[in-house]
Amino acid sequence: MFSNFLITNEYLNKWILFLSRRGIKNIVLLNCGTFNRLPHMKMPFFVFSCQELTHFRLSGFNLSVPPNFDGLKSLRVLHLGCNRYELGSLESLIAGCPLLEELNIIFPPDAKSICLKNAKNLIDLSLTVNQDRVSGLIKSLPKIQRLDIESYGNKVRKQHHFYLLYADIIHPSQLISLKYLELFTLNMNDRGEVLYIVSVLKSASNLVELTIQSNNYDGVEEPNQSEELECNSCCLSQLQTVRIRVGGRFKNAMSLIRFILANSSSLKTLTFKVGFGIRILMQQFC
Repeated sequence: MFSNFLITNEYLNKWILFLSRRGIKNIVLLNCGTFNRLPHMKMPFFVFSCQELTHFRLSGFNLSVPPNFDGLKSLRVLHLGCNRYELGSLESLIAGCPLLEELNIIFPPDAKSICLKNAKNLIDLSLTVNQDRVSGLIKSLPKIQRLDIESYGNKVRKQHHFYLLYADIIHPSQLISLKYLELFTLNMNDRGEVLYIVSVLKSASNLVELTIQSNNYDGVEEPNQSEELECNSCCLSQLQTVRIRVGGRFKNAMSLIRFILANSSSLKTLTFKVGFGIRILMQQFC
């Protein structure tokens, strides 16, 4: 719902109630006022009455789940933007959507962790994480097949190139069903991040497509120990497409590429892009 005039919660609830009685299947509620630092609106509680709803997108709202919430039994796609969440409301909402297949979340800075074990049909998960370090942010991914992660620590704005370690978000052992993986803002200068990717690849034997983007132009690459990247057991027998894009430091990326080439018997396409700055180019080759 888009409007350039002020809508009160009272009118918004009336509209949603009207739509719920018409069997609405798709709702998009975007409170763009939050971009101008206006307060978040309270989520219309009549959304929970839309039992034929299959697609729901919400951003700029305070989300709470009523005690008598009986679930959104038809919901398959849920996109949650820059919202604020009452304690436990996010997990309660997801647990009440038994058919949920696609989930897209922008995590608030104060998020701790979220258990997805009740999202038994979830196969597509997109995460944007805007905080420093957390442990086990995502717990339990029963049969996830597509995973996109973009992470930004608060210190990115204070010091260049500090990133939340992906190992702090999801443990590799939870990704055994994964087929499509996209990792953005990865710190390829960090040896631990590279080894995390390797551990994910060893766990995700069904992986078909891998996309990695790292924008590090500065900093010093931590050296990799080659024996930790040596594995010739063809653990990536299903992998067909790899896309890797780095800033100016590429030695760790090359080590990762060698590992992928040595273990991908079905690889069809490998795209490797390096975005050099003038100063970095001089440092690499002079």
